[in-house]
Parts: sequence; C-alpha cells; structure tokens
Amino acid sequence: MNYIYESTHKKENKNTGRCILYALTILPFLSISAIKSTISATVYQQWQMVSICILFCAVIAFARNTKIDFFISYLIAYEALTIVVLSYRHGFSPGIAVVSAAFVLLTILINTDSKAILKTLAIISILIIIANGISLIGSPIDENKEYFIGGKNSFSMKLIPAMGFYTIYILNKYDKLRFIDKLVLLCAAAQIFYGKSGTGIICICIALLMFVSNKAIKNKKIFILAIIALNILFLLAFTYISETPLWGNITRWLDKSSTLTGRTTIWRLAIKNIKEHWIIGNGRGIKLFYINSIGEKQNLFEAHNIFLQVLMCNGVVGFIIYIKYLLKAINKLDIGIPQQKVIFIAIFVCLINGLTESNGDNTLFRLLIAFAYYANNLKEEKNEKIKT
Repeated sequence: MNYIYESTHKKENKNTGRCILYALTILPFLSISAIKSTISATVYQQWQMVSICILFCAVIAFARNTKIDFFISYLIAYEALTIVVLSYRHGFSPGIAVVSAAFVLLTILINTDSKAILKTLAIISILIIIANGISLIGSPIDENKEYFIGGKNSFSMKLIPAMGFYTIYILNKYDKLRFIDKLVLLCAAAQIFYGKSGTGIICICIALLMFVSNKAIKNKKIFILAIIALNILFLLAFTYISETPLWGNITRWLDKSSTLTGRTTIWRLAIKNIKEHWIIGNGRGIKLFYINSIGEKQNLFEAHNIFLQVLMCNGVVGFIIYIKYLLKAINKLDIGIPQQKVIFIAIFVCLINGLTESNGDNTLFRLLIAFAYYANNLKEEKNEKIKT
C-alpha cells in the first residue's frame, strides 16, 4: 500500500514539474502586455525560440503516442499556407514562423499530454485573471492604457477563453464549481464589464445562459455555421448601409460612435485588401493605415473581425481550411459531458466576440479548438482512496 502511495506521489510531482515547464513555454505566446513591456523584444523572441525547442523535445518524448490525424493535418496546412503567403508577399518572418510552429506543437501535446496541458492553462488562466484585476484597481478605463494583459479590447479576447480553461479544469477534477471557483469566474466577468466592451458583455451573458440551460444543443454545427453566417451578413449589411442615415440611427441606438471606435474604417480597408488578394490573401502581419477620429495617422495589424482577418491574411483558400479545422473540432464534442459543453460554449462566444475582434489567431482560442477535438482525452481517472 505504501508503495502505491509513493508511486502516486512521485507521479503527481512529475506532473507538476511538467506543468511548470509547459507554463514557461506557453507564456511567451500569449502576448501579455505586462511581460512584453518588462523585457526587451530580443529577449522575448529568444524566449519564444527556446520555448519551441522545449515543446519539440516534449513532442519527441511522447512520440510513441503521437498520431498525425486529419485535424493536425488541417492545422499544419493552414500554418504552412500562412508562412508561404507571408514569405511570397512580404518576405519570410521568423517571428510568425515560430508562432505557427508553437500552435502545431502545442496541439500535438494536447493530444498526447492533455491533462498536464489543461492544468497548466488553468493555472495560467487564474493568474492572469487575478493579475489583470489587480492592475485595474484604482484605474479608470482608458482607450490608450495598457493593463496587465493589454488594452481594454484584449479583456474579452483573453479572459473569455481563460474562464473556459479554468472551468473545464475544475469540472474535470471536482465535477462541480466550488464557491471559490465561482468567485474567480465572477472576477473575470467583472473585468470585461468594467472594460465596457459591448460585444464582450453580450458574450458573457450568452455564455451564462447556455451554461445554466438544461436544454440540449442538438446540432453543434448549426450554432457555429449560424455565427459564421451572422458575421458574413453583418459585414455585407455594413458595406451597403454604412454611408446611409440608417447606420447613424443604429449606432445612436446602440450609444456608439458612427465608426464603432474606428472599426468601420478598418473593415473598409480590410474588405478592399481582400478584394485585391482574395485567393491566398496578403499575408499575416500586414499593416492597415487609417486616420482616426481626431486626425491622427494610425496603423493596425488586425481587421477587428475574426473572419475578415483570416480572409485578409490567407484568402479564400485559408478561410476554407480554417472553417474545416474549426468544424472538425466542434463535431467531436459531446455536449452531454459538462466539460465538453463548456468547451463548446467558450468557442461559441469567442466566435461572437470575433464580430468586432480579430481573435482567430489568439493562442488561447486556438488551444480551445484543439481541446475540442481531443476532449475525450480529458476523462479524469478517479484515484482510489487507499488506506495505509
């Protein structure tokens, strides 16, 4: 009996060691403002390079359990297209190549070492929820201010998937949310409300309704395809009515500026770019130049819409691969299992948030998609109580 106890204890210590190592390799790919502003760009890039080497070694260590399936094949195809298009249009970018490699390696590890990766992401999630909350204390929301995880627009992009990972881990371990867990999630939701992100607030409300609802989600693909269709219809409608009085009435009713804080200007630029490079896109990391509402010249690397971003970077070819990759993951989920229901809800509301944010290449969101496909790996083995 003592031997079994000691063996279990050693296994837990080994798992903790892996989680610490995984945390150090995942952190540089989360674009956390407080970390990036603390160290130089060179050191940050070196950290990413070292992380890739460690992740590659971890993949080799689990090589006997590694299987390159269709899901990983879609991911590799999408990331390869990203690198090829960018290299063709603007030249090879080591930074983007490293990020693409990280997505692939982490996805493989989610398949082979899912419980350790989930624990790592849950720990990272609770740390960024708490740290970002502390950075908000006594600080009014400012459009131009950087908080722990970034500007206010990044709150919903990072905190929603973080809430998802934390909830999945707790349900996987305890089968229920404890009081302390509800406080953690409430803290994250409060930050999104405090950031005054209209889309983010809608996402939190929808997620809560879906979580407490006992009604079965019969067709998962319909939900996801509906969001994709909503995105397309929204952008088409915007293209035709943005210059009409109707648009002004709509934005006044929503209590928003006519440009939705510059987004409509960015969407026009993105749509123009897509028309010019619609087959394979114009490459990730391209700049969109525009003049803001106070006459300042601005440049952005994102389209402020998840699917516009994909189309702008990788064109129709990339868009088809991305959608296939997304739907293949969603199709694997069993909504009757609480953890998998949370994964679906998190992905669904992230796609809603994608109406106004470019979260398609957000690391936490991409890892959520990977966990959707490999969700069955998360069935927690219950330890037997051993009397010694």
